[in-house]
Amino acid sequence: MFLYKSVKILKVHFTAGEWGHRSCGSVVTSVKHGKSLYCVVTKFLRSRGSGFAVVKWLSVHEYPFLPNRLVVRVTLGNIDLQRRYGSVLSLHDIEPTPVYVNPSEDGTHYFLMREKGYDRSHVRV
Repeated sequence: MFLYKSVKILKVHFTAGEWGHRSCGSVVTSVKHGKSLYCVVTKFLRSRGSGFAVVKWLSVHEYPFLPNRLVVRVTLGNIDLQRRYGSVLSLHDIEPTPVYVNPSEDGTHYFLMREKGYDRSHVRV
């Protein structure tokens, strides 16, 4: 098993362990059961020729500016999602887009915006 600080997925650069820094390349998005979910990568690893990310899931997102769905709001950590999806995510399950992170003034929430693609959700607008 080999550990990595950063990886490129379809030409998009991600870096583990950057959460809390001004530039954060460690937030990724993945689709689970037809819905986009966000997580923070703590490290990347390769085992038996396959790549994985060790992750901490963020809360299920909400849309604070509906009907605009470009920005989502989340909080840190979600034990239910962590139990359901575990802490290891295949690199094949990461959508190749940078995710911008902006902390809310309330000190609890974070606003996220993906650079490419669109968010999948069960929310009807």
